[in-house]
Amino acid sequence: MWPRSLDAHKRPCFIAVDKNGEVCISILHDPGEDKYGYERPEERWLPIHTVATIMMSVISMLADPNDESPANIDAAVSLSLLVCLHVGRT
Repeated sequence: MWPRSLDAHKRPCFIAVDKNGEVCISILHDPGEDKYGYERPEERWLPIHTVATIMMSVISMLADPNDESPANIDAAVSLSLLVCLHVGRT
């Protein structure tokens, strides 16, 4: 059983959604070692995952986007600028 893909229908400007609308989260990545050494094997696809575990990962991604490894660089830059503006106002 290989991971399925998850696509955003409207292609939102979001860190973890690439420009083709593909949602990029660890749980959907091919199983095994990460060639870049960023993800641990247990964070990647395993056949035990269900729709519920994938949706929990999506909810987590939306609640706390990972800006260290963005799929959408433009969205990451925009978020970084917004954070800088917000920090400057406090």
